[in-house]
Amino acid sequence: MWPQACVITALVLYFSLTILPLYRNYVVARKVGLPIIISPVNPLGVFWLLLGVRFIPLIRLLPNRLSLWTHCTEYGGGFNDRTAIHKRVGPVFMHVNPAWNELVVADATSAASILNRRKDFIKPQIFYERLNVFGSNVDTVEGDDWQRQRKLTAPCFNEKTSKGVWDIASNQAKSMVEHNMSLFDTSTNSLQDDSRTIAMNVLVGIGFGIMQDFLTGQKKVDPGYSMSYVDSLRTIIRNILFTFIFPHKVLLYGFMPRALRKVGIAIAEFGRYNHELLAKERDAIQHEQQAVRNNLLSTLVRSSDAEDSKTGKKQGLSEEEILGNMFIFSLAGHDTTANTITFAIGLLAVHPEWQTWIQEELDYVFGAKAGGEYEDAFSKLKRCQAVVFETLRLWGSVPFIVKSTGAEAQPLELPFGAPGSAYRQCILSPNTMIHINLPALHISPENWGSDSLTFRPSRWIQTGGSVLPTDSALPKDLESERLITPRAGEFIPWAMGPRNCLGMKFAQVEAVSVLSTVFKSARVKPSLAPELRTGQYDLSDGRLSRKLAMEVLKERRVEVTITIARPHDLWLKWEMREG
Repeated sequence: MWPQACVITALVLYFSLTILPLYRNYVVARKVGLPIIISPVNPLGVFWLLLGVRFIPLIRLLPNRLSLWTHCTEYGGGFNDRTAIHKRVGPVFMHVNPAWNELVVADATSAASILNRRKDFIKPQIFYERLNVFGSNVDTVEGDDWQRQRKLTAPCFNEKTSKGVWDIASNQAKSMVEHNMSLFDTSTNSLQDDSRTIAMNVLVGIGFGIMQDFLTGQKKVDPGYSMSYVDSLRTIIRNILFTFIFPHKVLLYGFMPRALRKVGIAIAEFGRYNHELLAKERDAIQHEQQAVRNNLLSTLVRSSDAEDSKTGKKQGLSEEEILGNMFIFSLAGHDTTANTITFAIGLLAVHPEWQTWIQEELDYVFGAKAGGEYEDAFSKLKRCQAVVFETLRLWGSVPFIVKSTGAEAQPLELPFGAPGSAYRQCILSPNTMIHINLPALHISPENWGSDSLTFRPSRWIQTGGSVLPTDSALPKDLESERLITPRAGEFIPWAMGPRNCLGMKFAQVEAVSVLSTVFKSARVKPSLAPELRTGQYDLSDGRLSRKLAMEVLKERRVEVTITIARPHDLWLKWEMREG
């Protein structure tokens, strides 16, 4: 009897926890009138988060109509599918699963409307509450609390910050180039590691005033700690998914695997380090040492401790909120920028004509000088900015933006049918999730033309009143060039509207600083791995190395963000630029 009872119990639980909620959600979704894809699993269930990646390849052996749902439940799946699923079911559709209904959007007008309506479409706490590892922050709160935190965190990102980012990133990139040039074999496979080192050093330098050398970094482990400040931060960032699955205190339990306990230790020690840094900042400010301590943490402390002009009271972020915001700045500003730098340099290596294109601009702006100051250079480097934008368009690190209708139903104008179809108003029920598919938006032929999958940075440049065509001759007067502004919703790697990313300028300045420093003095081209450098290949013919490099760039995986799956298979040769 026991086996039968267990089977019956399992069936009852499955029916009550999966089938009934799925049916209820389906009934609600049908009222919207959009195409529907049904998934039998909760995308955020622990089982699916841990084991889904193993089951998906097996499920996709089934006919497409039986496996299509896996593209909606695979984290980052939209990056690989891009517009494929939307070609089958339309630019917007409903994804129904046992946990919720989800509107999937690949329409620029709809996306812009959603992101501009901050109070109607909010950030769902089920996705963001786990990011409150050290305290709530501007990225996870809503309503009046968000307005308060936004007001107090915005001063961290100003022109003085941008100048600091420019200087540190330039120095780091210069050290990277010099190191790669000094090697006996100037072919390296460390681009992703180098980019992450630069991003981390910029982050802790600007964020906390901790300056690090590119080669050695700050490896000092303070007394009472088991890892350095930087190592603890890096460990958290590299394993952030586990903080979504497990409460961070659970990670410290003795029964947890060693790798997970290390994450728990990193969280605990990073918190202790930050409490100490915060105490030092407050002490420095009290002793009027602001002039020598100008970083994001000190700015946040001063902004938080300032008195409101009307009430005379401190505007106040709590200590936990200050540390929570510093953590979210670190999380948001590391992998995304590092990946952008990695892909941008890799793509320029594969497409040397675009290296020549930006080097013409660098020579025009800097002349014989190795580089320039932020105030004079950044706004003039339009082609370098175009490379960053085109990289993010095709190889963006963030696969989607998540919103929710919250506790109330919300009206929304949506296209019903193929791209270009007429819009009509629909009513989204309370607690409907919204998934804005960034990769599909960013490569849509309707938005970007018939060559939307082609890496062509000149599409971002306008001169003489028209966008440069693919085969255009380079203009002689670079002063006439202007960056175009896409239509609202077509290009949103940093989101848009009231809740766009605070660090957008930070990321742009860092990436442009690195690219301008690297390519002012160097040429980078794909190289073959050492085992392939044999007599059977013509090493003077770069077609094979470019082909292999592009294959590596196209093969990506999900970590914190979308990144290269086989980074150490990307071999690049660094050469001093002639002339």
